Amino acid sequence: EYTLSARRGSIYDRHGRPLALEEASFDVEVRYKNLLYSYYASRFAKDGPSYDRDELPPDLSKIKAHKSSNTACQECHPYDDLWVERVSRLLDLKPDELLARAEAAVKRVESIKKNVQRGRKRRVRIQEELASLPIAKNISVEKVAELETKLEQYPGVSLVARPKRYYPNGELACHLLGSLGRLSEAEWQKIKGLRTESSDSRGTLQRAPTLYYGTLSKDTLVGRGGLEAQYDVELQGRPGKRIEEIVLKTLKVDKVIFDMPPQAGHDLFLTLDLDVQRLAESALSGLGDKNGSIVVMDTQTGEILALASYPGFDLNTFNLDYT
Repeated sequence: EYTLSARRGSIYDRHGRPLALEEASFDVEVRYKNLLYSYYASRFAKDGPSYDRDELPPDLSKIKAHKSSNTACQECHPYDDLWVERVSRLLDLKPDELLARAEAAVKRVESIKKNVQRGRKRRVRIQEELASLPIAKNISVEKVAELETKLEQYPGVSLVARPKRYYPNGELACHLLGSLGRLSEAEWQKIKGLRTESSDSRGTLQRAPTLYYGTLSKDTLVGRGGLEAQYDVELQGRPGKRIEEIVLKTLKVDKVIFDMPPQAGHDLFLTLDLDVQRLAESALSGLGDKNGSIVVMDTQTGEILALASYPGFDLNTFNLDYT
């Protein structure tokens, strides 16, 4: 069972010019089986016969071949670590760096599995063992094109498109638009409680319907200030869900049991005029180290044509610059 991401609604000015868009960001994912064996193969290659077999996950350590110190992982799984060399070349990353990421993923999954088995008091296979996990995020378009055309040469590797918020005008109207951010642990716990409360018809982030809370997950990006926060309910959309039956021996999908496509969020059209907004911010840029703001309103209709504040920040790099 897994979630299908919904496209977040876009934001436009009064003439339909984009202020905030959803674009694809591409991640490289590797099947967990490949991560597992490449990590332990590298450990065996490094430590040789002195490698402590007790470090293997319980399910692997009980396999007859794994009890023999003379049997290396590559003998049974000659292609499972091939991705390391080829992805390393593709992304200009050192193999050791990829293996370190593989190690982190393996230890995280094995820790989850250990906790689940402790609770159920029996051996289980968890969803993460059947999945592919990200090993490199937000790779360049050039690398995406190169990988897509030669994907069959990368055993266990897949290319996954994920939504990414993009602000084509950088700093323009940054205070008005706001930004996106992940939920904190406290917010997530609060939202889980709010899922059971009665719905509210106003449909704003502060008074959101219960259905809205049901669409959020711990990793969902939500509005942080500005219009992204005020209209988060409308912009968010509803994620889809797919449940597949997988053959454990081959890890291939046997059949799709349930498939609900995602619903894109609503687009938002403002009274803002991009040209007027740009002139207002240009006027404020001469303030130097002083603060200032400008509001431009159509006195006939009351529509806001520009809402500028200085200094500003680049919305595309905000989370990197200020966190």
